[in-house]
Amino acid sequence: VVRVAADSVVATVPETERGSVVGKTAAVPLVAGTLLSPAQLGTAAWPPADQALVAVAVKPGRLPSGLAPAAHVLVLVVPTSTTGATGDAPQVVQAEATVWSLEKTRDQSGDTAVSVLVGQTDGRRVASAVGDVTLVQLGVER
Repeated sequence: VVRVAADSVVATVPETERGSVVGKTAAVPLVAGTLLSPAQLGTAAWPPADQALVAVAVKPGRLPSGLAPAAHVLVLVVPTSTTGATGDAPQVVQAEATVWSLEKTRDQSGDTAVSVLVGQTDGRRVASAVGDVTLVQLGVER
């Protein structure tokens, strides 16, 4: 609970309604320390209908240092095998994505668990691909 001097057009949940929001579903991801708006509560609307949130394990040295949430990246899943089940060379799976979160795994691998927001079709392809994941940070469009 915080005290703010907000303009009347800024929708916030007043402290007197605190009990009415406890246990409600967040419609969007909530960020710690931000004001809560009534529009942020209700039926979950995340990820958007045409998007998918996919977790990938990235080995050390296969992502740029300083990579942070909101970065625009190219996800590459590079097969570790030189031949596929049919004898053909396996294909690299690639998809453009937005980094949602990064977290070091708690095992001894040194991997970083990265959640990325991608289109639904790309989400299925990335999630089902087998191989080493590399993230390439792309330039910001201006």
